[in-house]
Amino acid sequence: MKLIAIIALIGVGVFLYRRAQSLAAQERHRQPRPTPPANERQDADFAAPTAAVDTELPEPEPEPEPEPEPEPEPDVSWANVTLKRALAHYNATTEVIARHEALLAVIGECYKQRKNSQYLQFGQRLAKMYSPLFSECREVTLAADPKAVFKANGFLQLSTICTEAGHYEQAIDLCQQALDYGLEDGTVTGFDGRIKRIEKARLKAGG
Repeated sequence: MKLIAIIALIGVGVFLYRRAQSLAAQERHRQPRPTPPANERQDADFAAPTAAVDTELPEPEPEPEPEPEPEPEPDVSWANVTLKRALAHYNATTEVIARHEALLAVIGECYKQRKNSQYLQFGQRLAKMYSPLFSECREVTLAADPKAVFKANGFLQLSTICTEAGHYEQAIDLCQQALDYGLEDGTVTGFDGRIKRIEKARLKAGG
């Protein structure tokens, strides 16, 4: 009987041992995977992102604007001595008032010789030069003498030259500028009357 009891106890022990191993294996399968330590999670959360590669090219430096070329001196080989001297004096002068006087001399000679087409066409081209120079000269003169009086010779002669050259709009514009400056042309009707005569000439010419 003792032998049978011992064999029975051994069988029960083996059964219980295998049962314990089976339960332990099942328990290991049910356990969750270990989480990383807190410091490892923080390192992962705060990992520096990969720096983006800047693919934009820098904007090119703006090229400097080319300096304006000096205006070539006109060919006046056809002109008389008076016009050549007046033009040479104008080109050699830098002071504003002196340049204005010199340009008036050039315009005056073209006005006198306007029956010659070369003088007429050359004089007409001076209109664009005269207006800004007169304005600058006027400003400088008034700064020195607020009561200075200005003559309308340049506007008067150029408006006549432009009219006879067929540039009626330019002639009217010169008269209007003279009116804006408060200049008088020495006639009864003034520059207002001159504008009306130029408009009549334009209508007659079909312009």
